[in-house]
Amino acid sequence: MPIPNSILYAITLAVAGGALIIAGYWLGSHRHRWRRLLSRFQGAVLDMDQLFALYDAHLYDRALALCDQALIARPEDQEALFHRGLSLVQLERYDEALAAFAALTLRHPDDLRALHQLAFCLFRSNLSHGALAYMDYVAAQEPGDIGFALSRADVLSDLGRQQDALEIFSSVSAPDEKDAQVAIAWGKATCYARQGQYDQAAAQYRSALELGCDDPECRLLLSQVLQQSGKADEALEAALRQILLTPDFGPCYAQAARLMLEAGDPAQALSYLEQAAARMDDPLHYEKARCLAALGRKDEALEALKLMIVQQSDGLREYLRQQGEKDFPALWGDPQFDRLIHV
Repeated sequence: MPIPNSILYAITLAVAGGALIIAGYWLGSHRHRWRRLLSRFQGAVLDMDQLFALYDAHLYDRALALCDQALIARPEDQEALFHRGLSLVQLERYDEALAAFAALTLRHPDDLRALHQLAFCLFRSNLSHGALAYMDYVAAQEPGDIGFALSRADVLSDLGRQQDALEIFSSVSAPDEKDAQVAIAWGKATCYARQGQYDQAAAQYRSALELGCDDPECRLLLSQVLQQSGKADEALEAALRQILLTPDFGPCYAQAARLMLEAGDPAQALSYLEQAAARMDDPLHYEKARCLAALGRKDEALEALKLMIVQQSDGLREYLRQQGEKDFPALWGDPQFDRLIHV
C-alpha cells in the first residue's frame, strides 16, 4: 500500500538509505572476516592432502606449482598464499619468500603464521635485528606457542645473546613433541658452542641424536665441537659414522679429510677431499693444496694456490702471509712460495 503522507515517505527513504550506508560501512570494516566467511562456502581451492604429501616427499618445487595453480583459480586465497611462501622457504629462495610473506601480512595483518615466516626469512637473510622485532611480537601474541618461542631463541642466539636464548630453551616444555625436543637440544648446543663451552655443546648434540635427529649436519657439528675440545679421535669417528649413514653428504667427507690431515695422513685426507668436492659446490682447492704440499707434490700445490689467488687476489695473499707457516710448513721459505704471497 503506498504511503499517503509525503513527509513520512521521505523519512522512510532516509532511514532506508542510512541503513544501507551503515551496512556498507560494516561490511567494509569487516571485509577480512567477510572474505573468510565467503571462502568457507566456496570450498577449498588448495588440495591440502596433496600438498602435505609433497612436503613429506620434499618435493617443494611441485608444492610451489600446486599453490600457483590454486592462486590462478583464486588469487587472494590465504592458505595458498601462505603455503606458496612456505614452499619458497623450503627451496631456500628467501628473497622471494620474504616478498610473498610481506604481501600476505599486508592483506592479513592478524596472520601470525605469516609474520613468523616473515621473521624467519629476515633471519636467513642476516637481518636478525628486524627478525627479532617480529619474533617478539608473535611470541607475545601467542606465549604458549613452542615454535614461536624456539624461533625467538634462535634469533637471540644469532645476535650473541646466548644466556637469553638458553633461558628460553630451558623454559620450553615439549614432552610429547620429538621435533621440538630435538630443536631445544640443538639450540642449546649452538649457544654453548658460541660461548666456547664445547663439552656442553657436544652433550647437547648427542642428546639431539639420541632423540632421533636425522639431519646429517647435527653429527657434523658434533664432530666440529669435539675437534675444538681436542678430541680428534672422537671427532673423526663421528664424521665417518655420518658418512656411512648419509654417503652423499659432502661436508662430512671434508671434515674427515681435515682431521686426517691434522693427524698426519695427507694421502687419505686427499682421497676424502676429492670425494667431498664431487658432492659439494666448493672445490676445496685450499685443503687440496695443503694435502699436496704435505705429500711433497710442491708444483701441484703451488698451482692450486695460484688459481685461488687469481680468484681472490690480495685477501688470500694476506691470509697466507699469516697462516702459511702453519698450513704449508713444507712450502714455507720456498722461493716460489715467497714470490706467490709477496707479489
